[in-house]
Amino acid sequence: MSRARQLELFAPVQPLVDRLGAEFFRTIPQEPGVYRFHGADGSILYVGKAKNLRDRLGSYRSLAGQARKTRRLIQRAVRIDWDLCASEAEALAKESRLIKALKPKFNRAGVWTAPPWYLRLAVDGEDLVFTRCLEAPDVALEGTVGPLRSNHAYLLILFVRTLWLSTGGYPEPHTLPRPLLFPGHRWSELRVPESRVMLDAIGPYLLGVHCVALGVIATHLESIVSPFSKGFLQADLEVLQDYWDHHPLRRSE
Repeated sequence: MSRARQLELFAPVQPLVDRLGAEFFRTIPQEPGVYRFHGADGSILYVGKAKNLRDRLGSYRSLAGQARKTRRLIQRAVRIDWDLCASEAEALAKESRLIKALKPKFNRAGVWTAPPWYLRLAVDGEDLVFTRCLEAPDVALEGTVGPLRSNHAYLLILFVRTLWLSTGGYPEPHTLPRPLLFPGHRWSELRVPESRVMLDAIGPYLLGVHCVALGVIATHLESIVSPFSKGFLQADLEVLQDYWDHHPLRRSE
């Protein structure tokens, strides 16, 4: 038996449908692209990307269930336009460029670009030492990777802990050093047990040269017994693979 559905007392408020018309939303292409919300003064209020423009823009039809910032955006927007892209990855890259150039009022993430940084890799005894350099070192120096962007720091932590755990490091994730357990934790130097696989794989992965280590991680996952550890590593591996497959940080712009 299906559950009874409570009827709404009032119809959902739909400011964009009132302004643009229901037919407008039916004519939006079902393709990847970048879209822009414009205000009454012609300014661009928001830039977004979509795998399917019609589905994404259709989600703005009603104020019901929207976050406060999205409700304010919908109430102020008077025009929407878009550019089609060949793929979702291309749309993501174009969205990033437009946000940085236009700095729309309702965009927060990606508006300001942090300065590049460099990663120095060195072996000290039995440890592999990562040093985060905020000023550009001699990039010709062996073991230096860069320039890197701010999001690479998060990817680096995921990469290191996933490769470390999957190749026989600590038996459970909760025993990891603090920077590896909490990817947002700030660090200037990080030490892990030295691994030639790790040393040879980190730079090429971050710079988009090759992702051989992801195959190594996937192979070692099969031998992990703990369901928690395996799920923990699989979640990280999915993020790392998604970066490799789609993310514009891999692209030189």
